Amino acid sequence: LCLVSPTELRLPDTIIDLLNAYGVAYHETADLFEVLRDSDVLYWTRIQEERFTDRSRYDALHDAFEMTPGLLNQAKREVILMHPLPRKHEMGSPADHDLLDANPRAVYFQQMENGMFVRMALLALVLGVSETLL
Repeated sequence: LCLVSPTELRLPDTIIDLLNAYGVAYHETADLFEVLRDSDVLYWTRIQEERFTDRSRYDALHDAFEMTPGLLNQAKREVILMHPLPRKHEMGSPADHDLLDANPRAVYFQQMENGMFVRMALLALVLGVSETLL
């Protein structure tokens, strides 16, 4: 597990403590290129502007964490690209969106559909009707 983020947005210590408590092997870095070529899955999210107190620091960082077709092409051929959607500028320009969407390694629309089915199953469990649906 490789966690890539600017220092300001690293996971909180409570989450890091849980990873350590459960013996999860992980590596933290602010350098995407350190892990890009060896990753099996890229789970991409946006740099959250609202978490910065200094706008200039956000402006300096957000382009460094932008997925583009060129960046995806630097990853290994078998990598899959996931994203929680909706997306903003973290996936490049609208033209980049089209190119990324057409790439078979981009699985975020399937991810979105699967999320709907998981939520349906969870609702069925909570409502106690899951057995009647089988």
